[in-house]
Amino acid sequence: MIKFSNEYPYMLYTSVLLLDGKIENWKTGNRHWNNTFNITGLWKFERIGDYKVQWIGWLIENVEQNEKVFNVLSHKWLKQWLYAKDYRLMRDR
Repeated sequence: MIKFSNEYPYMLYTSVLLLDGKIENWKTGNRHWNNTFNITGLWKFERIGDYKVQWIGWLIENVEQNEKVFNVLSHKWLKQWLYAKDYRLMRDR
């Protein structure tokens, strides 16, 4: 069952889709990507077997923690990778 932001505690996740070690797609939300079949933002279908998915989760117990994940922690975690040169989606800060 998915909990909403006014029901604590709950988990928030940031997932990243990597190809050749570079970001092809990412998201933060209440579900994480398990594999490439969960992701709609794929466009290099000829390389589908080369994609890698990683994710991290945070236990949220109040609104301040929720905001910190969206505004600080997820962005900090994503900075360990560069974006692909042909990246098409919303970029992290």
